[in-house]
Formats: sequence, structure tokens, C-alpha cells
Amino acid sequence: MPDSLAEALTRLYTEGDLEGARARLLHSTAWTQHQFTAYGEELISRCWMSLLAPCGLSRLEDRASVRAHGQSLHLLTLTPRHGRNPVRVALWTWHNEEHLKRVFCHVDTAQLCRSLETDAAMLAEHLPAPDPIVIVDYDQQAYAGSIDAVPGDLLEASADVQEPLHGWWTLWQRMQLANIARCYAADAAICVPGTNGQVSLEQLADYCAAWFVRMRRRHCQLESVIADRSEPGLIAVLWRMEGDMECRTGVRRVRVPVVSLLRVAAGAIRAETMVIDEVTLGRQLAA
Repeated sequence: MPDSLAEALTRLYTEGDLEGARARLLHSTAWTQHQFTAYGEELISRCWMSLLAPCGLSRLEDRASVRAHGQSLHLLTLTPRHGRNPVRVALWTWHNEEHLKRVFCHVDTAQLCRSLETDAAMLAEHLPAPDPIVIVDYDQQAYAGSIDAVPGDLLEASADVQEPLHGWWTLWQRMQLANIARCYAADAAICVPGTNGQVSLEQLADYCAAWFVRMRRRHCQLESVIADRSEPGLIAVLWRMEGDMECRTGVRRVRVPVVSLLRVAAGAIRAETMVIDEVTLGRQLAA
């Protein structure tokens, strides 16, 4: 993504420059946020306002970018005017170097609730309702011999990058907690959803294990994997978890989109940031 597009998206949240962002849309642009997909300026603008309304204008604390051919990730760290702490907003874009074709906007809503000192129910009043989802009733026990895509199928990279990336994916796909010690540097800078500081490798293991228990018949699916054109070890992964989770009415099949930004060097993961929208997951379970 050229800097002009990155700046237009940043100014949307820091200055409220909706006209600048609208100038980057096509008639066919799709904007997905909180698992709701909007088409057309009016609906897309309402998605923007669903974050601007509770937050006010935000101060940009950090922006990490992964630029590939036709796709980019911008991970913004924003401190809302009405908030106390920074919030991560991940913008995964498909573009033609001038205009946005498609955007996945993932907000760390657990962080947002803490920053605004509100609860999920009150925040949800500002958010669009998630689209109905249709999920194939996939069961790994029934299809034990099936072959799933791995990052190497979607990304060409050196062995020093592919090996820790494959180990990271096996951690999530196969619940292989031992890969944390094998694939991460001992001093890796790791940020998991809902937290503002970094976590240790032991805390990362606890976080992963909590998901493995929380979601049954869990299946992970890659959507896209890109590497930065100027820094091949900077990797962005768009993926999702699908599975069964308990809710008030019994058990519900859910989909959880995830954005992961990884920095790989010298055959190990040196940094990782994950973004998950917990409030939208809660709305799926409550529907």
C-alpha cells in the first residue's frame, strides 16, 4: 500500500478525515468490520463512525506495516480521546496501489472496552450487527486424513522464515504447545489480544491453552499470508478459528477471524502481535 493510502486510513481515525478515506474507495469496495460487510459510501461511513463515535479522535502511538503486491496490513496503535489506554486496529487491505478494493478492519475490542472503561454490552450498542455465518460442519475426527493448507503453500520464503512460521501454525492447528519454546526467541516481544503490555512465553502458552479448551472441534484455516517487500522476515497472516463454543442456549458453531503480525529473524520468531474481536464473538454466542 503506498504511503498516501496508509496516511488516508490513519487520518480517518486521528483527524476524522472521512472525505480523504472516501476518495480511496471504489464503487465495489467491500469493508468488513465486526464481521459485518458494508458496500457503498453510506454503509462504509457508518462502519467508520461505529469506532469514531465511542472513541472520539485518536492519537497515533504506532503503525506497523506489511506491504506486498496487491495486499497490505497496517496495524495501528491508537489512544482514543475518550479512552485511557492504547487500542490496536488492524487494517488488512486489497488494493490497486491507488484505491481500496476490499478491507478487513479488526479491532481489539477487549482492549477498547478497557480503554473506554465500559463493558461489552454497552460497546456493542455502537457496533454493526454481525452478518449471519454459514460454516461447514467440519469435524477433524471424521476427516482425519484431510490435508490443510500451511503458510508455505501461500508464501515463498527462505527456510529460516518458513520453519518457524510452520511451527507457529502447527502450534495453533495441532495444539502443539512445545513449538513455543522451539520456534520463539527466548526474549520475543509478544502481544496477545486484550493486553497492552508484552507477555512471556509461559503466558503465551497459557493463552493458547485457554483457546484450545474454550473451543471444541476447533479448526484453523488460513486466508492470506504476506511478507513485506522490503523486509521478508516481516510476515502478516490473516486466518480464522472455527469451532463449537458453549452459550446460554447450548452449543453454537462460531468463526473467529484473527490477524497475526510476526517478525522472524535468524530462524526464530522475534515478535508477534495478534488481534481478535472478542466483543463480536460474544455477540455471536448471545444471538
